[in-house]
Amino acid sequence: MLLLELFSNTDINKIMSNLKSKHPELSNYSGFGYCGYGSVLLSKALTERGIQNNIIVGEFFNDTPEGNDAKSHTVEVFTSFNNSNDIYGDIKRRFVQRGNKLPERLGHAVVNVKDTVYDITAEQYNLPNSYPFAKFLAQWKNVYTADIELSKDGDFYLGSVKKKEKLDNDSVEPEVDESQLIDPVTPKIASQADNSMFAKYRRFCEPVEKLSDTITLYYGEGNTRNVYMAAKSEGVEGDEKVVYLMEFERDSNRLLGEFAIQRWLWMDKAYKGELGNLPTRMFNELIDDYFTVIADSEQTPDGKKFWMRQLHTAFGSGLNVYYADLNKNVLKQLQKPGDISRYDFAYGVWTRAESSLEKVFVISSKKLRVTK
Repeated sequence: MLLLELFSNTDINKIMSNLKSKHPELSNYSGFGYCGYGSVLLSKALTERGIQNNIIVGEFFNDTPEGNDAKSHTVEVFTSFNNSNDIYGDIKRRFVQRGNKLPERLGHAVVNVKDTVYDITAEQYNLPNSYPFAKFLAQWKNVYTADIELSKDGDFYLGSVKKKEKLDNDSVEPEVDESQLIDPVTPKIASQADNSMFAKYRRFCEPVEKLSDTITLYYGEGNTRNVYMAAKSEGVEGDEKVVYLMEFERDSNRLLGEFAIQRWLWMDKAYKGELGNLPTRMFNELIDDYFTVIADSEQTPDGKKFWMRQLHTAFGSGLNVYYADLNKNVLKQLQKPGDISRYDFAYGVWTRAESSLEKVFVISSKKLRVTK
């Protein structure tokens, strides 16, 4: 795979220009109707060059300056349609019958790379072929990632559009079962029922609290990582079983100051009732002790849901939420819950790609200094 940084905005615009030369229909009436077809062609071309990308679709113009501007230019495009053309002529006739009003349900497809949209049929909205992803979100009421299938028999070569993840402002706090936070790529987790796991951590952990008659919470500081561990015992020495484990590291840099990184956590679902909301409680302990916590980018799907819930909760708890690129020393503050999915989508925070390992979400009780 080629690194995205090797391809500039100019390079991708050149790819779009070559595609439009090979497929002249992408320029007919500013490409109206062919956005899905063009986006599939562009996405394929970028993927072949090792550039990670997604097709996204927007539907229903937003009542915003960006949405209203796009709507007015679409009216101009409809007015320019030739009545003698079978497809465009029919669209124009219905447009006139409605009193020169656009159909209620209009949509548009583009290709997204990081925080930039590449729009191969952007002329219909009087836009450049590349612009910020935030502008697309402002233009359309509903925005989704999508899979598009083409068909030679369909109008504008369009077969079907399958909407996937919604990316608009109405992000909903995800549900998560805190008992499902096991990381399958961590070999030692597979033997969690073996009391040798307890023996390993007990060497440097001390009991700090009785969670129940049979479960004790331990804390310890290792050579590289610190540990909170809950172990269950029925009163027989040597039968202790680890039922919760959370490892974290302490670190500091010029961008964030001092912070904690919660590397991974696990809880035995058989003891969920006895442990309750222990993962959330221990997360709050990290905030209280270290003020700033990084959401580790290497997450399982359930681990991601846990972090997403903490991020959503932070907005309502007076905490500050940020996106950070630790390699490039970039720090941006998120203003609302809907920004979480935007930044995740634009920067690939939750991917396991090596280039994403330093792209993280940050929760802090302190006001950090953002970069320009």
